[in-house]
Amino acid sequence: MIGVIIGANVDTGRIVFCIEFNLSEYALFIMGVGSISSFFKKECINNIGQIVFGFGCLFYGLKLMGNGRYSAIKGYASVC
Repeated sequence: MIGVIIGANVDTGRIVFCIEFNLSEYALFIMGVGSISSFFKKECINNIGQIVFGFGCLFYGLKLMGNGRYSAIKGYASVC
């Protein structure tokens, strides 16, 4: 039970960090670093590069969804 409470607090802190520092602005850079480091021959660095690339894709997707909000229905005044 204590582990669940501590885990929830840690995850909340990470979410606040991502929102506060607006990591979606650096998503393409994060993806680039991850893709370059995934070409290393050491398996540990390769795996870390794949993880970093995945987080970059996540942040870039969040940025795209945030920018395109209601883009299909902007012309209709009764909806927005």
